[in-house]
Amino acid sequence: MSEICYKKNCLSSVIVRTDFFSPLKEIENSFDSVLYKQVLALFPIPEPRTSFTHELKLSQNNVETQREQFTEWRFHSKSRSKTVIFSPTAIIISYAVYSSYEEVKGDFSSVFNMFSEKYPATQVARIGIRYINNIEMIYEKEPTIWNSYINSNLIKSFDFFPQRKEYLSRLFQNIEYNFGDFVLRFQCGMHNPDYPDIIKKKVFILDYDAFRQGAVDSAELASFLGKMHDCIQKTFEESITDEYRQFLNN
Repeated sequence: MSEICYKKNCLSSVIVRTDFFSPLKEIENSFDSVLYKQVLALFPIPEPRTSFTHELKLSQNNVETQREQFTEWRFHSKSRSKTVIFSPTAIIISYAVYSSYEEVKGDFSSVFNMFSEKYPATQVARIGIRYINNIEMIYEKEPTIWNSYINSNLIKSFDFFPQRKEYLSRLFQNIEYNFGDFVLRFQCGMHNPDYPDIIKKKVFILDYDAFRQGAVDSAELASFLGKMHDCIQKTFEESITDEYRQFLNN
């Protein structure tokens, strides 16, 4: 489906996340100077943040909470439209403005290769990619009518109690597929930014979260990322109508 490319998109966020089997103590409170410079070449605005973990310990007589401090090493692009975060447990790249999967794949490969060169013993326990689409038609009068834009099979539940449509405050569903080597968690519907008030704004969410849980060889990460992206793209195309495709190309 690589030939499909629209003039605009409805993406509010795109996230790539890699989790480690065990926390990397070396970056809890310091960051390698060579790696720091390499990351700055791609994400030139550093913004480290102090974070905390909370662990609850139960014994026969009491409950104790243990808090540990660590640093999230955040770096932003010049426009702050994309961010990479290094923590002791994960690497996360997020996009507020999305241009193409090729950019995502290039950023991920560059960042992970730099990181694994410095920490080659780090083992990946999970890799995932998530696309969150916000379809907004806020100037249309009927907020719960989506037949022109969304696959009819996804919106049948809107008519479950048609006489109560005007009182609807939220309608959201979760669908999961296990393809063997990865899982696709698909959430969709009207989450309603004004909840618990009734729905007034015409906003429909298509949230695709694909991930592989379990050991992943570093050499296979890019391949899995590509498989998951292709699955998400196919599912997105199956979720929308031709009329919405025309809207994306205008």
